[in-house]
Amino acid sequence: MTGELFLARFIRHDDEPYTEVRRSPDVKYALRSTVHHALHENARVKAFLNIIDSWLVDENGDALHRARALGDLMFASHESYNSIKLGSTETDAIVAIVHDVDPQRNHLFGAKITGDGCGGAVCVLASDTPEAQAAIERVRELFATKTGITDKPRVLHAAKATLAR
Repeated sequence: MTGELFLARFIRHDDEPYTEVRRSPDVKYALRSTVHHALHENARVKAFLNIIDSWLVDENGDALHRARALGDLMFASHESYNSIKLGSTETDAIVAIVHDVDPQRNHLFGAKITGDGCGGAVCVLASDTPEAQAAIERVRELFATKTGITDKPRVLHAAKATLAR
């Protein structure tokens, strides 16, 4: 659907201040892939929650397997988000570097862009270990080297919390 056709059908929309649709009415928008992303993202979120719920019930299960399964969902989410052209070069670089730094995913399990649509925030699921901290530092260093951006990404650390049911 072109921006012009969209505006003819839907005079106003919720994303009005942020959209390019008025400035570029001849651009074609991929509605099918956008809907595909939204539907599959919903399924990924449900799967993510199911894994966490099962983990809470059986804390003695295979934690590494579960963490990797959560990571798979995060990487898939990031890829899907990019398929509809919403990602950014910098966040893509961080996600790719996370995967490259720990390809066996023993300490860094998954990564995805996150936030309110402004780009620039990546969530990384990692073990709470010195090895994971070293791997994250390596991600920061490689990001600066590969992108030429001298300011390394900032890290906000959140440790395991006790979850009450």
